[in-house]
Amino acid sequence: MQKLLRQTLMVPANMPVAPNYTDAASFKRLYDSMLDRAVDEAMPRFSASLADFAHGGPHYQLGQDAARAAIVPPVALVLTLVCVWTAFSFMQNGITRSDLFQQMSRADTCRDDESLGEAMRRRVLANIAHVVVVGQAYTYPFNEAVRTHVLGGLRFGYHGS
Repeated sequence: MQKLLRQTLMVPANMPVAPNYTDAASFKRLYDSMLDRAVDEAMPRFSASLADFAHGGPHYQLGQDAARAAIVPPVALVLTLVCVWTAFSFMQNGITRSDLFQQMSRADTCRDDESLGEAMRRRVLANIAHVVVVGQAYTYPFNEAVRTHVLGGLRFGYHGS
């Protein structure tokens, strides 16, 4: 039985194997010791000094590839979101053209008793409202499809008509 166990699990010859394993805890001891040995053998391959990743070092290209893989996706996401935000900021729809919305979001008029910070805050809030109003027309159909088909018609506690 030990020979079959050693061959199947690739247990090294110098590692003790019990004649039988009657419970999971005793087998876990064998597994843990095999795992510890595998980690000890693999660690030198994953350990490198900072100089190894410097220009001209043996792992320079690996470090460059890892940096690109870590940096490019978030930068691409941020740039995409900025582009979408900018596009929605300049788009108009029936709501943003309405007199009520125009009156509410008058960000271009400056009040005499208003500080620069207050004026900027008012402009930012007006832009956020504008982007939400315009973006809702594009995102609602997708969000509704997710709610209806993926989430099984979840109503989020709303029971109106």
